[in-house]
Amino acid sequence: MNLTHERIFKSGNSKALSLSRQTIKLSGFEIGDKVEVRKKDDGIFITKKEDSIEDRIKNFYRNGGKYTETETDFGGSVGREI
Repeated sequence: MNLTHERIFKSGNSKALSLSRQTIKLSGFEIGDKVEVRKKDDGIFITKKEDSIEDRIKNFYRNGGKYTETETDFGGSVGREI
């Protein structure tokens, strides 16, 4: 286990946690990631939050709403497909 030391500071009316470059690298977090914080015993666990389908749809439209995946060819028609 790697140990790093961080600091809590005042940011406006809130308190914020500053994470060092080393901690960010160890965690795999990137700027803008959403995280979940869970309390367990005397500590906390911070994990990256997976995007919900709602988040993914919002991001799709926020990024121009363009579908960039290539089409898949399933072969010729075998029934009444259009």
